[in-house]
Amino acid sequence: MSAKLLVKSLKILKLLKLDELSGGSGVPGLNRNDAYQLRIPLPPLEVQQQIVNECEASEQAVIKAKEAIQQAKNEIEERINSIYKDSKELVGLSKVSDIKRGRFSHRPRNYPRFYDGIYPFIQTGDIVRVNGNKIEYTQTLNEDGLQVSKLFQPSIVLVTIAANIGDTAVLDYPACFPDSVVALISNNDINVYFLELIMRKQKQYLNDVAPKMAQKNINIEILKSVKIPVPPLSVQEKLVSEVDKLEQEITKDQNIIDESHNLKQKVMKRYL
Repeated sequence: MSAKLLVKSLKILKLLKLDELSGGSGVPGLNRNDAYQLRIPLPPLEVQQQIVNECEASEQAVIKAKEAIQQAKNEIEERINSIYKDSKELVGLSKVSDIKRGRFSHRPRNYPRFYDGIYPFIQTGDIVRVNGNKIEYTQTLNEDGLQVSKLFQPSIVLVTIAANIGDTAVLDYPACFPDSVVALISNNDINVYFLELIMRKQKQYLNDVAPKMAQKNINIEILKSVKIPVPPLSVQEKLVSEVDKLEQEITKDQNIIDESHNLKQKVMKRYL
């Protein structure tokens, strides 16, 4: 076996789930006798080479996908920055949007009687997780929960203001959320998706001005101090369209990365 094939074989061992051979309690470890009993396939060299070639092709695709994602993210940042640079005047956030705090008045917040209903309940983590993309909710409120919260109508920008500060996303369906999240309800002068993109640039500022406490948080007054560019709607829509195309490419490349492990498993099953 060539050195190249040997290295690849060692990588393939990761797919054999050796951790499942670790038995007993205490410090996890691989039992030597169990390892000796482990049987592994040894196909002809030409088959080994084919496995290596296909696994390497998958790895190269992942490398290219990661590079493409970083390039697309850089382009998005550059295009947002250019909007700021080209603007002759910045406008207060409260001039182009109504700033409303979410609500969930009951304490403790995790009281079961309020949950498992028909109303989506957005948490701070749901917004952080999507990096500006579509929000997927993990909890719902029932009628009792709705009484201690508030149902917001789409489309609006959500901004996290406690613990994780300045993360943003567009909410495009009716939902409730707690007071650790603020809604920016845009007026006719600004495109809601443009507003979300522009607010990404403000994340560092919001973190810098947040009071230094055990858990960082900001209030609506701090948000009102944010100033943003508001170019003509045609310019706003152009940025939204350009970023949407780049984010579609990011999603496509991320799928390549996410499927890489499954692809290698399929290669192994096909040849061994």
